[in-house]
Amino acid sequence: MAKSRKLQNFKINGYKFPQGLKEKFEAVKKNCGIQITSTAYATFLTILFQRSKENNPKGIVKEYRLTDWESKSGVKYDSLHAGLEWLMDHQFIEEMENPHGRNRVFRITDWEKYDTPERTKENPNYFRVPYTLFETDFLAEAVRTSNPTMIELLFNLLNQFRVKIKDCKTRKQVDAMDTEFNMNTLKQMLRKKAVDVRAVLTYFESFFGVEFLHVHTRGLQLWVKKIKFTLKYDCVKENTDEFELSPLQQKLHEELVHFLDYSNMKYRPVDVKQVMVSFKQEVMKHMTRAKSEDGSYLERDRIIKDFFIRTLDEINERIHKVTRSGGIFHVRTIGNYFRKAFRERYDHNAGFTKEEHALLGNGRTAEYEATGTKVKAPGFN
Repeated sequence: MAKSRKLQNFKINGYKFPQGLKEKFEAVKKNCGIQITSTAYATFLTILFQRSKENNPKGIVKEYRLTDWESKSGVKYDSLHAGLEWLMDHQFIEEMENPHGRNRVFRITDWEKYDTPERTKENPNYFRVPYTLFETDFLAEAVRTSNPTMIELLFNLLNQFRVKIKDCKTRKQVDAMDTEFNMNTLKQMLRKKAVDVRAVLTYFESFFGVEFLHVHTRGLQLWVKKIKFTLKYDCVKENTDEFELSPLQQKLHEELVHFLDYSNMKYRPVDVKQVMVSFKQEVMKHMTRAKSEDGSYLERDRIIKDFFIRTLDEINERIHKVTRSGGIFHVRTIGNYFRKAFRERYDHNAGFTKEEHALLGNGRTAEYEATGTKVKAPGFN
């Protein structure tokens, strides 16, 4: 019997940092005998954020501008540029040709390899960096003081809380999560004296509660034996995906990007977002509650994905029809073009089987009983 996906109740509200890429940094440190620069870490964090924003499954960023990130991160332009050069020199990113514009286009090297889930859901292959990072002066301070170990400690903490939060069922359990470090351990990690460690930790208070334990004084000196960290709830996101649509939407997003690249259509990241919004509005919202008898959404997901792929195939045939006759396929607005294609197929030629119509009909009934909303039925062949 098929089982519905088991989703976490809570997660860190942030963007992906694949463990494989973290391990690649560690390998460079070990094999080359060098310390990763704070500018390299800071720049890479901005690139990962941009990839998350554009949501490109191949790790390509088309709208990355150093001037914009100087403003967002507080890190100086020259430092970001130096970090960019370091990342290219050490093959963390590569610059691509951009025949459609003047912006520099980058690709995170081997992104698809590192982003592929190779472990169980209980042990995901990435941690998340809080979006709130760019609302603080954390990176600016790390770069200003040439302190990469400060960023490495952040990675360490985020990894620990990534593991702890997966088992949390309530807000109370999230608030109760903590991890402790001995002061001597932090002195070694940060390569600083105790008084300087305490100063550095003030920059962590945007993301964590920082509590000094076993505190006493000797003369005028403050002695701290341990430090306890708790994750601030501002950095936490509760799962509200009641109908388990997010994983499916991500898969469709990836299919769309591959299709646009294959068809050589000129597009921007915002075009991809508009297509996905139109599909959600024109098709997915009519199928949300179509649950199978075993309580899963697996059959619903298959129906939605098949519909999406068949629509892409139809558009692909239109493109080839134009190009075979020597013409150039062009649309004024990609989002509107796809919206019309989704709507026309759903209204007039959805192509569903009798069994699929029955399942979707049950979903429409469930929606009406739950919300009083009448959901539009698909057209028959």
